[in-house]
Formats: sequence, C-alpha cells, structure tokens
Amino acid sequence: IESDNINVHVLALKQLLNIILDNRENKDIALKYKLYPILNKFAGNIVKNEEFVLSTTILHVIGVRNSIDDQSILVEVATYLQMKNNRKQQVMLQKD
Repeated sequence: IESDNINVHVLALKQLLNIILDNRENKDIALKYKLYPILNKFAGNIVKNEEFVLSTTILHVIGVRNSIDDQSILVEVATYLQMKNNRKQQVMLQKD
C-alpha cells in the first residue's frame, strides 16, 4: 500500500479489507499497523476511484467495529487533508 507503484494499490487494499473483515475481534489492528495515515492518503483523494472506495470502506469498518462514528473518521481525514494543503501552500510560498 505504501508503494509508489499505483498498480498494486487496489489489490493491496482489497487484501487489507479482507484481513480487516476476517479479524473481527482484533480492534487494535489499525493502530498496531499504523493504517490510518496510509488509508487517509487514499480517502483524501479528490478523484473518487477504486482506491478511494476501498480505503473509505476499510476506515468505515474499522470505525464501526471500534464504536467510532463516521464523524470522527471524517474529522481525522479532514485534519490530514488540511495539513497536506498547508504544506503545499508553504512550498508554493517558498517558490515565490
């Protein structure tokens, strides 16, 4: 999933979704493997592609199982996107 090769993202996300679904009792799997930043990378994608669908589905399943409502997940995604945009703006200002 962390690969720069976009051809492996969909397959990896599908496998991750299956792992999450099969490990119902392990609620800490996302924290243990630091999945939130990785999944947020795809969930924050402006283009609503297969990676977006899979990553938001995984985040939703994790959130529901951990009794976190969608609002909390969306806040985390929004925070990530805001930080990402701030970095882009800083880079643009430095170029000027």
